[in-house]
Amino acid sequence: MSKPRIQKGLSYFTRFVRISGVFVVLLVVSNSQILSPTVSARSRAPLATLTFLATDPYASTPKQTPRGQTLWTLEAYNGKLYIGYGDWGANTGPIQIAPYDQATNSFSLEGTSQTQAIENYRALLGTLYAPAIDGHLFGTTNYAKRSPTDASWVDYDPENPPWHTFDMTSLNGTDLWFVGTEGVDAVAWRSLDGGVTWQSAPHTYSYGSTDETYYFIGNYNGKIYLQASPDECTSEVFDGTTWTTGPNLLPGCPHAELTGFRPVDFAGKMVYYDREASRFNGVSGVYVFDGTKVQTLSNTLAISIFNVDGNYLYGATSAGIIYRTTDLENWETLGGGGLANGD
Repeated sequence: MSKPRIQKGLSYFTRFVRISGVFVVLLVVSNSQILSPTVSARSRAPLATLTFLATDPYASTPKQTPRGQTLWTLEAYNGKLYIGYGDWGANTGPIQIAPYDQATNSFSLEGTSQTQAIENYRALLGTLYAPAIDGHLFGTTNYAKRSPTDASWVDYDPENPPWHTFDMTSLNGTDLWFVGTEGVDAVAWRSLDGGVTWQSAPHTYSYGSTDETYYFIGNYNGKIYLQASPDECTSEVFDGTTWTTGPNLLPGCPHAELTGFRPVDFAGKMVYYDREASRFNGVSGVYVFDGTKVQTLSNTLAISIFNVDGNYLYGATSAGIIYRTTDLENWETLGGGGLANGD
């Protein structure tokens, strides 16, 4: 059987990672396809044409809407690629968690989460977690957790009933946090024992009857950073004991489309991005926070997504041009491109 045609004109990058220490694997939206360059990430040569790897058999099912067939995220873990997909607006769950093994060119079903979509994975406390972006319809999950012993997945719902969970972290290596929304309030839940027991009430932010959400949680320099969208224009900072007010982490606030997504530490900074700008506007929505101020990553490069691997941060534009850096100032062009030109 011939391989599916890569639909360049309908594509944009949502996330990319490196697996097995060699290949930069790029995730592109095009009928649930995963694509990859054909050269080593260690090579300085320009990247070759993107090559089709596989179509996710669960994301591409007829029950999924076009948005539901979008592969929103990749996470390289234990030598496999964990994939997120789904349409939480159209309620197309539950979501099958079936990582892709590039060595065997196959998908293996590890479990099912009773959520309408998975758009994020976090490696925490020695295993992998999947925030349940919309578990409230099923009423059974805030997040799914992978068993480190047998690779099965179990849903957890400490919020009871769950609403929307967007991100997770651990501040000190033993606690566990998840953030999102409950009703019209932004909420952040914390467990001091890694998820065995939970605080009796969450940390919240409210703004009248407006729907507020913590879309991300930052763990930077020993502190937790939160900021609710769309109306909170200062951050909330937790040092392990006390909450204080911090700087605005979302330039342009207040704005309904500012969300923030997946903060990571790199080169002594907290780096994160506005996924709405990255996904749909084709402009740089990557932010860099140094503990005092926020700057937008170089608009000259127009990087719209990124991933950290070892000493490098890899960035990609909406056209598929790939760069990397060790310090967020000096960039090496790896090549790529051509996705915006159609086919």
